[in-house]
Amino acid sequence: MNVALVTTEFPPFPGGIGTYTAALARLLSAGGHGVFVLYAGTGPAPPDPGPGVRIIHLSQPHDGRNGRAPQGFPDLATHVHEAIGFSLAARDWLTAHAEEERIDVVEVPDHLGMGAVLQDVALPACVIVGHSTAAEFAWHDGLDRNRSDRLLDAMEFIGLATGDVVACHSRSYQAELAEWLGREVLFAAAPLRPLDVPVRSSYEASADGTTRMIVLSRLQIAKGAEVVCQALDTLGPEAGIEVDWYGKPTVVGEERLDIRPYLAAKYPRVWDRTLHWHAPIPPEQAWDRVHRADAVIVPAVWETYSFVATEAGSLGAPLIVSEGAGASYLFEDDDSACIVPSGDAAALAAAMLRMKDTAVRGRLGRRARDVVRAQLEDGSVLAGRVAVYERAIERRRLRRSKPLFRQGMSAATDHLFRWAAEAADRRVVNYTSRELLSIVGERAGSRVRRGLGLEPGGR
Repeated sequence: MNVALVTTEFPPFPGGIGTYTAALARLLSAGGHGVFVLYAGTGPAPPDPGPGVRIIHLSQPHDGRNGRAPQGFPDLATHVHEAIGFSLAARDWLTAHAEEERIDVVEVPDHLGMGAVLQDVALPACVIVGHSTAAEFAWHDGLDRNRSDRLLDAMEFIGLATGDVVACHSRSYQAELAEWLGREVLFAAAPLRPLDVPVRSSYEASADGTTRMIVLSRLQIAKGAEVVCQALDTLGPEAGIEVDWYGKPTVVGEERLDIRPYLAAKYPRVWDRTLHWHAPIPPEQAWDRVHRADAVIVPAVWETYSFVATEAGSLGAPLIVSEGAGASYLFEDDDSACIVPSGDAAALAAAMLRMKDTAVRGRLGRRARDVVRAQLEDGSVLAGRVAVYERAIERRRLRRSKPLFRQGMSAATDHLFRWAAEAADRRVVNYTSRELLSIVGERAGSRVRRGLGLEPGGR
């Protein structure tokens, strides 16, 4: 089978989608499948990932003929121009090369809505993978959505509503997506990236008696930044617990201000005292910090997965994992991790205190290593992923039989782009994603959903 993985992230770019894509490319190639990585990022081309994986850098199409996005509606934000440019660049390359390269299936993240334009009848089967939409993170962070954001929301929803298959690697997000979309969402475990890092063997207490914990994540409300501050505020400095947070800062509030001054002002006993923020660091430095930390915290209020949890766990790191992190399904409380309810600062504080016990850290760390490696064994993960691809290929046959797709589903999204450019009264800000979907035209909305068997009256 030949697989095209469309992505805006790939190592050395930090981020969950990049980590996932690189691990999946390695797994598929090792399993004998051909892999094309369609990289649509703005940075330089990624380094050669090894034999069997071919990187297609789409920056030139994006900068050239797909630069028409800013010209079509210059008043939209740059991130929307990039999303449309990336999407059209991927579609152009697949239209030109999918047949000659014998690509059987395309996998694309839901994030940025690139899957919205990849449903043409001439293109390969398309799997939309739930990594998290921009709209969902904005909701959990309490951010308003402006006109530019609403167009991006619509693209994300169209991709999820019309993809041949929707899949994800979190049990909780699988249920959440299925309820929201009203369609079947398949589960396929995420691959585990092999790390050339020694496995943790010592869990001794530090010489000064301070218990030092680490978070590797964006500094973001949805990622649990405020919950960690609340937990540390509850404990106070006398608890002897400090947390180092490594990750890119995000924004809060209607004005979208830097989250760091917000946390510093709201939690003066914590910020730069028991919580120390640091800029993102390269992976090799991150894993060195993990080895030296007494525990790794995954405090997400809402996160579709967490590769930090699985990778740190595979190295034997003691874990505190929030139920809000999608990867929490892999662990059991007091067996392979301390599991705490999402957003519960008191429970997080209690778990931090438990991790002061070196015996607890050693027991949980060793068990986390065994559990992660057993549940994410390469053979079973590959088999699950291939089953998803085979299901998408079957669904593509249905797509080929439907008149709306024979006319070109991408024409519907092109119409959406034109409509956004021509909406002089700017009323788009008042529409929801579902309403925007219906505005696309007769090829979208309920007819698309019925045609795909997503509503009564379809197959």
